[in-house]
Amino acid sequence: MATKPTEIGISKVFGGYNKRFKHFSPTLGCSMTFHIYFPPSPSHSSSHKFPVLYWLSGLTCTDENFITKSGAQRAASAEGVALIAPDTSPRGLNVEGEADSWDFGVGMRKLFFFYYYYFMTILDMNCFTSLEI
Repeated sequence: MATKPTEIGISKVFGGYNKRFKHFSPTLGCSMTFHIYFPPSPSHSSSHKFPVLYWLSGLTCTDENFITKSGAQRAASAEGVALIAPDTSPRGLNVEGEADSWDFGVGMRKLFFFYYYYFMTILDMNCFTSLEI
């Protein structure tokens, strides 16, 4: 079972919050990080639900690339949309072939099925149900 995410960073941006989390994923067999941008809540309640946009960065990117470089929080704040940006290339897993090609991150070809499962089930249902702004 995936561990509950631990908050490892926070910053205030465009009236909302960028929060960075870390958790262990048994599906991938490693710790994973992800960012969530929470736009300002119109009701000033931590239980407000927002529509979500998932951003999957390139194969060699971390969860920080999009969050720190895009400026997407400005539009997300104006539209009331949460942004979720998981790391798409965990490092140091010692997967066979991980150093053979820089453009596939750490053995991404071998991990594709597990990543699909991780993104569609673990991230979508388990991790975000109890996070607060």
